[in-house]
Amino acid sequence: MLACRPTRGNSVSTGLRLRASLVFAAFAAFACLAANAQTVFTVTNTQSSGAGSLAGVLIDQAASCPSSSRIEFAIPAATDPNCNAATGICKIQGPEVLRVRCSNTVVDGYTQPGASANTRTDMVNDAHIRIELEGPGPDVTKTLQVV
Repeated sequence: MLACRPTRGNSVSTGLRLRASLVFAAFAAFACLAANAQTVFTVTNTQSSGAGSLAGVLIDQAASCPSSSRIEFAIPAATDPNCNAATGICKIQGPEVLRVRCSNTVVDGYTQPGASANTRTDMVNDAHIRIELEGPGPDVTKTLQVV
């Protein structure tokens, strides 16, 4: 089971990095969900739309709106054109806004191969972020919305 936090229905893991001129992690988890009860949707490319893209997965997920779902990442960093094969970092250029419309959704950027959460308890961060969301404008806080 995931660690419980105050629930607001949806969550976005800090395994995603939002990026404009500055790179920063902007979201924290809000849901406590059992992993075995979730429907899993997988992002497999960095395209801004279409099958396997984050936008496409959000559309597929919204069409069925399961009672509990998880969005995971399995983008091949070595071959995807928007990934840096040396660092493993994949940049997803989203449309104006990507919307998570279903309750009890976890978007987990730490599922991308090579990613890992911070394990330190001091002020040093040893997380390995491998997914970056890039919005079209300067206000990246509006790139991913939980509605």
